[in-house]
Amino acid sequence: MSNLHNLSRRDLLRTAGLGTATLALAACAAPAVPAGEDSAADSGAAPSQEPVTVTLISWWNHPFRDLMPAFNDIHPDIQVEFTDSGTGYGEKVMTAMVSGSELTDIVGSQDYNLPLWAATGGMADLTDHMAPHQDRIVPYKLSLGVYEGKNYGVPWDGSPCLLYYRRDITEQYGIDPTAISSYEDWQATGEELSAASDGESRLWGITKNNYFPWLSWTWQRGGGIYDLQLQNVIVDQPEAVQSLAFLKTLWDSDAVFQDFSWDIGLASYKDGSSAIFPGAIWLAGSIEANAPETSGQWAVTQLPAWMEGGSRAFTWGGSQLCILETSKNKAEAFTFLEYSQLSQAGQEVLWTSGALFPVLHEAVDWPIMNEPVEFYGGQVALRMYAEVNSAVKPFVWGEGWSESWDVLVQAQSQVLDGDMGAEDALAAAAQEIRDLQGLG
Repeated sequence: MSNLHNLSRRDLLRTAGLGTATLALAACAAPAVPAGEDSAADSGAAPSQEPVTVTLISWWNHPFRDLMPAFNDIHPDIQVEFTDSGTGYGEKVMTAMVSGSELTDIVGSQDYNLPLWAATGGMADLTDHMAPHQDRIVPYKLSLGVYEGKNYGVPWDGSPCLLYYRRDITEQYGIDPTAISSYEDWQATGEELSAASDGESRLWGITKNNYFPWLSWTWQRGGGIYDLQLQNVIVDQPEAVQSLAFLKTLWDSDAVFQDFSWDIGLASYKDGSSAIFPGAIWLAGSIEANAPETSGQWAVTQLPAWMEGGSRAFTWGGSQLCILETSKNKAEAFTFLEYSQLSQAGQEVLWTSGALFPVLHEAVDWPIMNEPVEFYGGQVALRMYAEVNSAVKPFVWGEGWSESWDVLVQAQSQVLDGDMGAEDALAAAAQEIRDLQGLG
């Protein structure tokens, strides 16, 4: 798990800091090789006369260490050293990129930070290296590694979402979550559950200052804060307005709890008060770590759709691995990333060792994605996540996303407090973002 940082575009240029952590998100994982190939890494750098040492700094290194024996069987000429990010990670990386000083070869970047970091000019352009793999990577993850038409990231993990539910709670009240097909169905199910349990169990809780889930709902509909070309602010368009309006409807209903925090959420998963809710693949690990006694009581089903035949896919979280421009070992660094992130062998180790979800289309057919999972009561859940991962619509964060989110949090609070309607609040927010960032 990593921390989501607030950073305005102007702060980026003024300081090397990343601001204050405001929201916990999980991340980290990777992809596979074309059928019939042992490793995409075979196309990497030519062997050196002496071993080359590549360094990597990130917040989750354990899984990488587990794949090193197999990697070194293929590439004995490349040694990789890992450093845990520690405190002030974002500031250290930003300082190195802005100043051009040497720090490491490879860094981990949350998806939302990549545009900010790429704007410094401190990241290596990986476009040519990534060209052979573009059709293999699920579209939204590929696009999140691109800045101004160039690829600066190798996808580290996918974060597809499904609808989690507690089997024991839903069976107790005679509810079938697999019958939920629309968001209206989902809300009605929550109201039924709340009434039957005297309010003890509901869908889950809404957090007033969290972009999840209404921004993910907006992406699911094909909208966002910005258009895909980052030329216009579109958060005042119907996709976002209708998503925020529905959040307000839920907020006012008996279907959800209000004012959740991360810790309250973990407690609710443990005691069953949150029973049917959207969540990313990585959430299972957080639940199992916090409430191991609930393992086997969980299951997942498709997300609701906004309209009949509409998308039932969105994401929450995710990250990239990037090579710094100051690296003297770019070819060797990419050879390692190609093996760890773009080969089936590397990806299976990262999933088994670190629950880092693959982001390759072909992963849906891997045996490891088609096995029963104990946490989900023996359900073949990973294949469902892989199918959703391929179906998520591309979206963008943009350099100014954090500055925009500060504005949107205020708009969301105004709507949930009943001070403004969603349309008026987002119209005002969109104009403020346009004024701040000089966009159309």
